[in-house]
Amino acid sequence: MGDLKIGTKSVFTQSGGAEPVLASTVTGGAGLSGMTSLGTVTTGTYNATIGSSATFPSGHVVDYKYTTNEFTSAIACTTYNSATVDTTGNGFTVSGITAGNLIYATIAGGYLRFGDAQGNYIMTGLRFLWSNSNTNDFWHGCYHMWDYQTDYQSITPIVHATMAVPSGCTSVEILRRIGTNGHPDIWWDSQGDPDVDIQCHVWEIQQ
Repeated sequence: MGDLKIGTKSVFTQSGGAEPVLASTVTGGAGLSGMTSLGTVTTGTYNATIGSSATFPSGHVVDYKYTTNEFTSAIACTTYNSATVDTTGNGFTVSGITAGNLIYATIAGGYLRFGDAQGNYIMTGLRFLWSNSNTNDFWHGCYHMWDYQTDYQSITPIVHATMAVPSGCTSVEILRRIGTNGHPDIWWDSQGDPDVDIQCHVWEIQQ
């Protein structure tokens, strides 16, 4: 079968028993807007919005969100050899995530303050609280206090962790964690002196 032409220009080409194909000389226009299969597009510039259901290659960042307005309440350890975490609602919630992708989260800022902590370890970390009510806890920072016995000492903690989004989950809340192997007088407050607001940054990574 021969080619389909308009005037002297080929629209479709066909050879032997093969299926007809769109000729390589056909250019775009409004008439192509409803097509569902264009094959492999190798040239040109796409100037429209990519749909939310589009799939990107593994390892690409598909979403990024951050805040400096959450974590407004302090968390504290008040007993020996203990750990504590933010209450639900005091963290940073990210919605619209996709199961199977990775979530990479960081929390930085505020101040971690402790008193007489000679020979003790102070741990900092974060919790992923998923929309199915399951949690994943991580320790990241560990501070060893040696021969520090009076007054208070403050540091600005930085923690981060990565976790795959569980099946069926569409949102996650990022929460702070602190713990100690000894002295209970520690807390992670929202601001220091001078003020150091707590920031939380969250990346969703295609898998």
